[in-house]
This record gives sequence, C-alpha cells and structure tokens, in this order.
Amino acid sequence: MRRRKQIEDMRQTELSAQRIEFEQASRSLDQVELRRSEVQRKLRHKLAHRATIADLITFQRFLNLLTDNLDKQKKIVATVQKKVDEKQAKLIDAVKNRKILDKLKKKESVAYGQRLMQKEQSFMDEIAGSRHRRGR
Repeated sequence: MRRRKQIEDMRQTELSAQRIEFEQASRSLDQVELRRSEVQRKLRHKLAHRATIADLITFQRFLNLLTDNLDKQKKIVATVQKKVDEKQAKLIDAVKNRKILDKLKKKESVAYGQRLMQKEQSFMDEIAGSRHRRGR
C-alpha cells in the first residue's frame, strides 16, 4: 500500500517538474514571438522612413533567423506538452491503481470482519446449544 502511494507521489513530482519545463519553454516561445514582433515593427518604421537596401537585407535576415527560432521553440513546446500529457496519464494510472487497491483492501477487511462475526456467532450458537442440552 505504501509502495503505491510512493509511486503516486513520484508521478506527481515528475508531472510537476515537467510542467515547470513546459512553462519555461512557453516563456521562451513568448520571448521569441515578442522579439520578432519588435523587429517587424522596426522594419516597418525603417520602410516608412528611408531605409537602405543593406538595412532591409539585414532586417530580413534577422527576421528569418527569428522565424526559424520561433519554429524550433514551437516544436520544443509541443514536445514538452506531449511529455506533460504522458506524465499526467501515468499519474492518473497510479491514482487509479491506488484507489482500486484501497477499495479491495476495504472490501477484504469487511469480508474478514463478516467471517469473524460468523465464526463468533457459530461459537455462541454452539455454546447456547450445549447449555440447552445440559439444562434438560
């Protein structure tokens, strides 16, 4: 029983760690998206206020790099999300297993108590029967 609870606690810890990793990956994605938006805004500003070809090429290359980083970060977030889902499924299984064992243990305990009561009742009936026979 304790082992099942330990497994459940371990699964919960793993899920928490995975969620932290997911949050970090999501924050990184947000930062890349924000940086890309800033560069796009600066590029629009440059276009509106006399930009040189060299400036435009530099901005476009940088935007391409940020877009690549954004795609990579999205893949990382998706991978980490999948891991979170897997850890969550394992935790749910561990909880279900522990609850099933709890129910079985309780059921067995009730059955054991009933068997004891039946034995005690049989014993009392036997005593009463023997007293009744002696009393005649």
